[in-house]
Amino acid sequence: MMAQHTVVRGHNNNLWARAAVALSDNNKRNINFNRADKLNILAKLHVAAEKSRQKSVESRWRYTRKNGDIVIMRDVFGKIVRWIEMFKQVGDVAVQYDPAHAALPWAGIRFLLQMAVNDTNKHASIVEGLTRIAELICRSAVTESLYLHGTSKAAAELERAMVQLYANILVYLSRGKQYLEQVGAKRTIQSTFLADTELTSKLSEIQIAESDINRCMALVDWNDSIDNHSKLAELLDRIDQPLRRMDSDLRNIRDDLEVSKRRKILKWLSSEPYTRHHKQTKQDVLTGTGQWLLSDPVFRRWKDDSASSILWLHGIPGSGKSKLISIVIEDTLTRCKAGECPPPVFFYCSRNPAEPARSDPDAILASLARQLSCLGPGKQLMKPTIDLFEEKEEEGVDSGALYMDESLPLVLQLVEQYPLTTIVIDAMDECSPKKRHEMLKSLKKILQSSTSLVKIFISSRDDQDIVWRLQHYPNLEIDSRRNGDDISRFVKDQVEQLVQDGTLLHYSTCKPEMRKLIIEKVIEGTAGMYVYNNMPHWL
Repeated sequence: MMAQHTVVRGHNNNLWARAAVALSDNNKRNINFNRADKLNILAKLHVAAEKSRQKSVESRWRYTRKNGDIVIMRDVFGKIVRWIEMFKQVGDVAVQYDPAHAALPWAGIRFLLQMAVNDTNKHASIVEGLTRIAELICRSAVTESLYLHGTSKAAAELERAMVQLYANILVYLSRGKQYLEQVGAKRTIQSTFLADTELTSKLSEIQIAESDINRCMALVDWNDSIDNHSKLAELLDRIDQPLRRMDSDLRNIRDDLEVSKRRKILKWLSSEPYTRHHKQTKQDVLTGTGQWLLSDPVFRRWKDDSASSILWLHGIPGSGKSKLISIVIEDTLTRCKAGECPPPVFFYCSRNPAEPARSDPDAILASLARQLSCLGPGKQLMKPTIDLFEEKEEEGVDSGALYMDESLPLVLQLVEQYPLTTIVIDAMDECSPKKRHEMLKSLKKILQSSTSLVKIFISSRDDQDIVWRLQHYPNLEIDSRRNGDDISRFVKDQVEQLVQDGTLLHYSTCKPEMRKLIIEKVIEGTAGMYVYNNMPHWL
């Protein structure tokens, strides 16, 4: 870690310049401090990042992290473009902020980006690190504009912390430049490993410095700033929103099919009423419940990360897994309607003899293929689906359900049409025990084979075979610590309804006291489970 430096408060200080002064001579040599194009550097970087994003789409670039995660580079470059555009908005909104102050780190990002994209397979991790740096530059610009206006001790401490963060960022850029400029012949396996380890260490130091800033921000009185800079406050909120992952070309797909032919193809793929199952599940969800999941750091990391990944939600029977699944689906549908991402594809499994397809992996995967075949009801169909149907039609077998070995290749083709595919499957434990391992293998195949971003969200009980296959993926276990508030709200709502319709406390002369006592006792007995239609039996 670099030594801590005391800073003096002052208005419109260039904190990046202060950070540069704190660098060692070796790090200073790797950074150009006398650039004449400070005002143009951001525009040039924007062009370079956009070109890299387009190239990554065409080349279907991806790389594998040390932990096995597969990172989709089009998403990484898309984030860099986003942070550049966001930073421009900061300059437009915050009159007192001089964007030229941050020209130094932006120039460093541009230099490293230009060198790294020449060999993305070797340097993809550096590009991913630049994405984090770009976000911090943007976020810090908003923080400076909102918080650094007073002369309080807390504001001075925040300024000191920001200078430290900026210094750590400049060191990362300096070390990255030094590494990339090494002559290829001299770069041994050992030196590459050491450089990668050092850069990872520098990112960790940056994260520590960011945590220090967050601590200082909590101590600064910023209410006046928020009142005076509402647009900046809105911008700060937008920074925390997920990346827009939508391709305009998706909305321009044309299949030249009659409506009847389109319906025939979709019905051939699957006739499972997946939307009806979703409506049935979400209708009992109380407004405001399940928000702990959407705000959970593990869930947010799964949703925002540029790596294709599985997130597993597990818990005891009755803990509300299906309701939470419906909340995740609704959250994604809301973002889809706002044009931020494609619609999710989903399936609610159920071991119900009256609906055997809901536990059949063949039917489940076929339903996912149907949903991926178009953007929604009445929309044009994707070419891979039409091609497969016509192939089957020529063979004279255009009817009958597809098996998994037929649906899987189609799904693999379809996910490549999207910048993001979100697959949500509820109650995997309800899937046929004899065949669900094949379903999980298929999902893993989709994850590992796709060159587009894939997010898979699965819920289940802790059945042994499922635990064995999913235990190494990120997971969230539902317990009373997480769903306790939701269950309390549910019990209060149910008791209130029973009281209002006369089923409960109809003849009581002290309803408020009895209502409170009943709610307390029922909550004590739930043990992290919802009681739903069995509520009267608890009373």
